[in-house]
Amino acid sequence: MKRIAFLICLLAATALTAFATPTTVDVNWDVFGGSAPLEIVFKNGDDSIGSLVTLGAHFYGTFHAEDADNNPYNYQVDNGLFEARAGVDGGGIISFNVERTDTKATSYGPAGQVSQSEVWTLDGVAYLARRTTTNYASAMNNNYGFQSNDQYQAAGTVYRISHSIQSGDGDGVAIGVTGSGAGILTVMSDSMGGNGFVGGAGLGCYENSDFEATGSGQYQMTAIAANYLAGVGWVAPGGGAYFENLIFNSGADIDDINTVGN
Repeated sequence: MKRIAFLICLLAATALTAFATPTTVDVNWDVFGGSAPLEIVFKNGDDSIGSLVTLGAHFYGTFHAEDADNNPYNYQVDNGLFEARAGVDGGGIISFNVERTDTKATSYGPAGQVSQSEVWTLDGVAYLARRTTTNYASAMNNNYGFQSNDQYQAAGTVYRISHSIQSGDGDGVAIGVTGSGAGILTVMSDSMGGNGFVGGAGLGCYENSDFEATGSGQYQMTAIAANYLAGVGWVAPGGGAYFENLIFNSGADIDDINTVGN
């Protein structure tokens, strides 16, 4: 019965891209022994697009998306909402990406903001939770009130966690962890505009970003911005590139992963 439900979800996801996009879509899945991935694509008109792909020995989750169809201020850009919670057991992968494809360019700069998130595990468990909203001015990963903590989780003999954001002019920040054991990355809030980004900060709420791990692995963060770039304890007032690399053998605890650039 679960395989049948999975096939229905696939057909529903296919219908989203083949025919008219509905105002709201909800997809739920719980699949054992999956041999084909679940792929969901939701287009918020020509304003933003979100996609989720997952596969594993056992994979489950929920996906919710909305096209507000509201055209605020008559800017010809509708608000969009994309929410995903997904997990895998026994090895598997989850990927969730959102791109903002339209903007009020004369006031807020170019579109092209991208948020990309992925977790995978060779033989253990993984979990991803992310909410992204888009509008005429920006894209935001505003997870306060949705899931404020532990949005990225993975464990196994080999696992990978990655999250990146990019502004409309190509500036951005990327975090990637490869390890053996278990890792949890919290990045509660991000913001991406036409010419700048804020990664891991509070966005009007409390700051909440950190990485914790057991076992061994490698943590990396890369940030780039043309005019200004800053993080916790460092600043490049004229812009530039910043790179962190931490190899850990007995766990890790990294706090305040905040980066801003334009």
